[in-house]
Amino acid sequence: MQIKINNQVHEFEEAQTIEATLQQLNKLEATGIAVAINDVVIPKSKWQEHLIQDQDDLLIVTATQGG
Repeated sequence: MQIKINNQVHEFEEAQTIEATLQQLNKLEATGIAVAINDVVIPKSKWQEHLIQDQDDLLIVTATQGG
């Protein structure tokens, strides 16, 4: 299964949840992140159940502070 994460192609053996994917990328514990799949923001409350499918395009955004 191929998915694109922040414009980089990643290979996974099977469909998995957003939460599992973030854990593999060591981003699950990060604060201030948002996830969009195919240009649709997925609420954090759905990360445990939303399955990422083959050819999905994920965007993981980390909020920064400053001005």
